[in-house]
Amino acid sequence: MTLLSSNRGQWAGRQQIGYLMQQGVDYPNCLSLAAGLVDYDTFPADLVLQATQKILTDPAQARASLQYGTTSGSLELRRLLLKHLSRLDGVSQESEASSIDQLLITTGSQQFLDLVSQAILNPGDICLVTAPSYFVYLSTLEGIGVELVSVDCDDQGIIPASLQETLERLEQAGKLPLVKMLYLVSYFDNPRGITMPLNRRQEVLEILERWSAKQYLYLLEDAAYRELWFEEPPPQSIYSLDQSKERVIYTQTFSKSLSPGLRTGFGLLPKALVKPVTDLKSIHDFGSPHFAQFIVSELLSSGQYEQHVQKLRDSYREKSK
Repeated sequence: MTLLSSNRGQWAGRQQIGYLMQQGVDYPNCLSLAAGLVDYDTFPADLVLQATQKILTDPAQARASLQYGTTSGSLELRRLLLKHLSRLDGVSQESEASSIDQLLITTGSQQFLDLVSQAILNPGDICLVTAPSYFVYLSTLEGIGVELVSVDCDDQGIIPASLQETLERLEQAGKLPLVKMLYLVSYFDNPRGITMPLNRRQEVLEILERWSAKQYLYLLEDAAYRELWFEEPPPQSIYSLDQSKERVIYTQTFSKSLSPGLRTGFGLLPKALVKPVTDLKSIHDFGSPHFAQFIVSELLSSGQYEQHVQKLRDSYREKSK
């Protein structure tokens, strides 16, 4: 019998992340530095239990949480997330200037990254990346047929001068029209742990803005580890520095700061990308798990999420010594 498999199906079978995650689950006492598993001892089971009981003992919430939701996600959770991001960025919600329609709830930030890639990139297009970078997403890009072009980094992240030189080199080679996006892990970069300082963030954004007359580039900001700082809060997001809200795409997840089992992430999109990305998600899953969204909403609105994250920081700070 001949096994029928598409090129993409065969490509997926060659990826290592599934194996790495399985090893982490099968051997919980193994200290795996490969798959990014969360410390079992930090899971807020008591808080999730309290939130679940509160939701299910309220007839209206119980019915709503167990039903299908919208593709974009819970309206209440999206409101809470805009407020939460404004607080993290140290700006008023009004100055953040993001429409609730631009925020999409996804099944972890990994789904958001995949959807954005499908919406923007075609086979043969170019995505600028740092080297090294988050290998799972790099594999996603390669699976689409995207060419990855590396930009040099130092101990403060991507080097603006190197970004400028890379764009000039691609222009000279006649490849500038193929350059669609720059991908950055802006907080505690995976795998190096580097956080870009504010001035570096501003410089990178300014370079992309200057090049927009020749080629419009999106900047995809991956902030998966943003809230896991030890001493001082890190700088505001690159997204918050983008006054137009039309260049930077932002994504974050609750997998690292709350629980990967809830499979809840989110992202902010330029208006031009809202419909194509949401449409792509609608044919994937109709919407992310609704019950998990209610749990996250309850923990955010009660203040218990922030209390948990502070305990998480304390725990990881102690382990780092």
